[in-house]
Amino acid sequence: MATADRTNPQMYIPAEDLYFRLVSTYTNYKLFSRNSPDPQVWHFDGSDYDDQLFSLIYGTSSNKRDGQYAIKGKLSGKVLFSRSADPRVGHIAGDGSYNDK
Repeated sequence: MATADRTNPQMYIPAEDLYFRLVSTYTNYKLFSRNSPDPQVWHFDGSDYDDQLFSLIYGTSSNKRDGQYAIKGKLSGKVLFSRSADPRVGHIAGDGSYNDK
């Protein structure tokens, strides 16, 4: 599992084929992405499960997302999004083909 060094100002960017968990440094809650049951995207403070594993999809110049990354759930196969409209946070199929991811 890839982890960021909290004392280093540079962010670690894992390879595309490496899975990692997104863990709050404040609460230790882990983000999860699953297809069922609801909620499908949320955070959890218990044991480790496969729905907490994510990988990166690297953006490319051909899709005009060079230097950007989509975060894809291993179990759900969907990418996370965050936007100003409701729902503000969630996941969707498409491997990062929309601008609000």
